[in-house]
Amino acid sequence: MTVRQGAERRHETAETVARTVAARAESLRSADPRTAMKLSVAAWRLAPVPEARNALQRSLGQTDLGAFTDPGQSGGAAYRLADDGKSLLKQRSDQVEVWDLSTERRTAEHRLPVPADAWTSLTGDGRVYAAGDEAAVRMWNLESGAEIEGEWPGGKPALHARGELVSISNGFRTRLYRAGGDAGGGGGPLLDVTDRAITTSPDGRWAAVSSVTGEVVVWDLDRRRRLYARTTRPSVSTMRIEYPPTTAFSPDGRLLVIGGGEGGLVLRTVTGEPAATLSLAERRTGVWGPLVFSPDGRHLLEPLEPEEVDPATRARSGPVTDAPSPRPPEQRQPDEPEIGQEVRLWEVREGRLLGTFPAEKATGDFAFSADGRALRYTAEGGRVLSLDVSDVLTDAPRQETVALSATTQSAYAPAQRLLSPDGRIAAIGAESSTRLYDVEARRPLGELPVAGELSFDARGRLLAVAGEPATTVWDVGTRERVAEVPTGQVFAVALSPDGELLATSGDGGLRLWSVPEGRQVKGPLDTTRTPLAFTPDGRRLFAGDDVVELATGTVKETGGGSTVATAFSPDSRWGAFITDADFFFVWELSTWPKRPVMKASGYGTGIRFSPDGKLVAMTGEYTSLWDAATLHEISRVPLGQDVADVAFSADGTRLIGLLKDGTVRESPVDPSMTAKAVCAKAGGALDEEGWKRLFPETPYPGGMCS
Repeated sequence: MTVRQGAERRHETAETVARTVAARAESLRSADPRTAMKLSVAAWRLAPVPEARNALQRSLGQTDLGAFTDPGQSGGAAYRLADDGKSLLKQRSDQVEVWDLSTERRTAEHRLPVPADAWTSLTGDGRVYAAGDEAAVRMWNLESGAEIEGEWPGGKPALHARGELVSISNGFRTRLYRAGGDAGGGGGPLLDVTDRAITTSPDGRWAAVSSVTGEVVVWDLDRRRRLYARTTRPSVSTMRIEYPPTTAFSPDGRLLVIGGGEGGLVLRTVTGEPAATLSLAERRTGVWGPLVFSPDGRHLLEPLEPEEVDPATRARSGPVTDAPSPRPPEQRQPDEPEIGQEVRLWEVREGRLLGTFPAEKATGDFAFSADGRALRYTAEGGRVLSLDVSDVLTDAPRQETVALSATTQSAYAPAQRLLSPDGRIAAIGAESSTRLYDVEARRPLGELPVAGELSFDARGRLLAVAGEPATTVWDVGTRERVAEVPTGQVFAVALSPDGELLATSGDGGLRLWSVPEGRQVKGPLDTTRTPLAFTPDGRRLFAGDDVVELATGTVKETGGGSTVATAFSPDSRWGAFITDADFFFVWELSTWPKRPVMKASGYGTGIRFSPDGKLVAMTGEYTSLWDAATLHEISRVPLGQDVADVAFSADGTRLIGLLKDGTVRESPVDPSMTAKAVCAKAGGALDEEGWKRLFPETPYPGGMCS
C-alpha cells in the first residue's frame, strides 16, 4: 500500500512539474523561442499531460528561432542587417557598432568625424561607411579606419555593390558614381536620372532604373550602355500616388525581378528574356522592405506592406453554453493599433509561393542565413528576430501527385481532386481523365478514362467518378470499372463507407443508388445541399447540414445550407462542420440537430478527424491541429503554403499534406516523433545550467533528447 501511494505521489508530482514547465515554455515563445522549444520537450518527457503535448506540437509549428535586443538601444539609432544575416549593424551619426547575433557580443566599434545631422549609409558587410551633407559626400573603410579618396557632390548617399558604387540624391535627382572601394572613386556620374529609383547588381556590373510610369531600364555599367527597357503597370497607393516598380538582382546578377502593379516578372539580366513570373503583391507605398534573394538565388523574400490590426480582436473557442461569457481582465488599451507584417517566400524558377510568415513590428530590413534556411529581420526597439523557413524548403524533386481541395465539395468549389481517407491514394482529374497516384511511394498508379466529381470509399479501394449520363465506380488497385450508374448530370457524389451505396446531388434533388445493381434505391429526396458525406457507421448521410436517415429515407432539415466541409469521428459519435461564416462546429450526432457541443471561429476549407478521434486537422489559410475534446487549437502544422488536402496516416502518427502544386509533405503528430523533430529543430536539449536558471529547486531531468 505504501509503495503504491509513493508511486502515485511521484506520478502526481511529475505531472505538476510537467504542467509548470509547459507553461514556462509558452511564456518564452516570443522572448526566447529556442528555450521554449527545449522546455516543451522536457515537459513531455516528464509526464505526457495534455499541456505538454500541446506545447510540444506548438514547438514543431513554431517559426520563431531567436531574438536579440541591442542592450544599448536608444532613440536616434538606425539598424541594418549584414548581408549574410550574421551581424547587426548599428549606426548613430558618428558611431558604428557591429553585433554578432550568435554570441550577442559587440565585435567592432567605429567613431568617425560625421555631423549629427548627416545623411549616412553603410554597406551590408559593414566595411564601407558614407556620410553626406549639402556640400559633399565622404566615405571611409571601417576595417582600416582610413577615409576613401575621391570627390562626390553633396546629397543623401546610398552605397551599392559592397561599396563599389554610390548613388547620391538631391531632391528628385539621383546620380550614380563609382565609389572605387579602397582605391577611391569620383569622376563623372555613371547615371544621372530624375524621378527614378536605381538598383544595382551585387557585383556592380548591372543597374535597373525604374520610374513612376512603370518603365524599367537595364544598363551595363561597365560599358555605360543601355541594354533594354520593360514596362509594367506602376503601383498606385490609396492616395493615388504612383510608385516605381520594385527591382532586385539575384546574387550572381543573372536574374532581375521586377515587381509592380501586375505582379512580378523574372528576367534574364543580359537578354531581358522572361525566366519566370511571380504573383507579387502590388506595392501601396514606396518605403517598405525590398525584395531579397536567398544566398543561392533560388528563393525570393517578399515583405508585405504593414496592415493595422486591432489587438482587441481575438478568436475565442471552447464549449458552447447558455451562461454569459466571463468578463475578461481589465487591460490597458494601446494608444495606437499594432502594426502587423507578413513576409512571403517564393521559389523563383518555378514561380511557386512556398509560405507566408509573420514578421510583426518589422522595420524593413531582412536577410537570409548563409544556408538560406532561416530568415532574420530588424524589428522595433533595436531587436533582431529569426524565423525558421526550412519547413517549406525541399531539395527533393517535385512530385506530381494531387492538386485541389478534396473536402470542399459544393456547387461553388467542386472536389475534382481527392485524397483517400488514409492518405495513401490521390486522384486528380484532368480534362477527360483521372490520374491515380500512390502518395506513400510517390509514384503514379495509372489513369482512368473519365473525369468529374470524385469520392473514395472508406478504405480507398473504390473511386466514384461523376459523369454524364452516368457515374462510374472503379477499382483503384486494378483500375477496372466495377459499376456504371445512370445518374445523369450531378454536381456532388459520395460513396458509402462500404462502397455499396452512391449518393448524388443534382438539379433533380438528392438520390441514392445501389452500386452493385446500378439502380436507384431512394429519391429524389427534398434537398440539394452539399457537401455529401456518409457517417462511418453508414447509418446517415449528411447533405450540407441536412440529415438523411438511410433506413427510412427521411430528411431532417435544419435551415442551414452554408456548410463548407464535413468530417466525422471514426465511431460516428461526433461530427465536425465548417461553415461559410467562418465557424467551426462539433456536434454530438445523437442530439442532432440541437445546439452544437462546441464552436470556434476560424476560416477553413477542409477538415479531418484522426483515426483515434482525438485530433482534428483543418486546412484553410494554413493547416491547423485541434483538440477534438475541447475544440481548442493546438498549433499550426508546418506543411507549407496552399495545402489543398490533408489526411492522417492509418496509424495516426503523421499528418500528410498535399499542396496545390502537387508537392507532398508530412509532419509528425505522434508526441514521440514530434519530440525528436523538435530536438533537431532546437539544436538539442536544454543544458543543466539553463534548467537550473529557470527551475532552481527542481532536479535536472536529463535525457530529454536522447
